[in-house]
Amino acid sequence: MEIFPEEHELINIFECEPQVTLEELDVPDYYKQWRFILKRETDVLEFDIEPSISYVYMRWHQENKVILELALEEVYGIEIKKQGNSEFILLLFQDERFKTLTLRTKPYISVVWGTAKI
Repeated sequence: MEIFPEEHELINIFECEPQVTLEELDVPDYYKQWRFILKRETDVLEFDIEPSISYVYMRWHQENKVILELALEEVYGIEIKKQGNSEFILLLFQDERFKTLTLRTKPYISVVWGTAKI
């Protein structure tokens, strides 16, 4: 990934420390698999990032009912934005066919994504 937030920014937006296996403790951050779990009332967002291979996996569910599950490759970058009381994670793609995926994490979880006409 070309654009990647600092660890403290990820911890802040997900409101938790990343889950890391013991084998990954001595590995540079760029090569780790980052796993975050964000909870909002009945919503749970599981978010895995592997920056070295430009991969993001997300699973959003409510009480065992899956709302959205995405396995995304060739993610160019991740940006974090805050606007008023809302917080967003933006997933960027170099492929012009894909628009930026906007994941709202606060005050509630939502996703906006699309394709572009070329």
